[in-house]
Amino acid sequence: MNPLQIAQQIKHVLATLTWPGGSQDLVFGARGVFVFAGTPTEEQIPAGFPWAMVGLDTGTPDEDQPELIRQGLTILMAAEVAGDPLGEFSMIGGAAADLGKSVGRGILEVMSVARPAIQDLVTSDGAQIMVSSASFGTPATLGGGRHIAVSELNIEALCVSSLHYASPQ
Repeated sequence: MNPLQIAQQIKHVLATLTWPGGSQDLVFGARGVFVFAGTPTEEQIPAGFPWAMVGLDTGTPDEDQPELIRQGLTILMAAEVAGDPLGEFSMIGGAAADLGKSVGRGILEVMSVARPAIQDLVTSDGAQIMVSSASFGTPATLGGGRHIAVSELNIEALCVSSLHYASPQ
């Protein structure tokens, strides 16, 4: 895969991710995963929560195989829980009427499902991905007293540098 296909594959994996336990409900919703450059402003933050943004970072030639690129990617994931005065629920989750849905889930719950799905992209999928770091930011206040918690997952993918490569599976 090349960097474009890696970003598309990660977006696809996250967009089709469902909660464990037999639920068919999507973790990020039908339109909750985006490929994005930079950091979103408050106006650009999607209305539905949780959401994920896949960003391409710097790519450098591999030292051992110069025809390959070590492409950095940053995946931002965010959760917001209504009625959360301190931001605690957006971190660990609040009351959930249905464990198969995303409503009321905190970012730590979202990350516990999303991170393994990304790490499961292996060479047989055309991708070789290594998670280099994961971090969680302090819950931030949005207008109206809403709190949002964001996690950042930094990964490195070994990609081909050619524009044409077999389609991802």
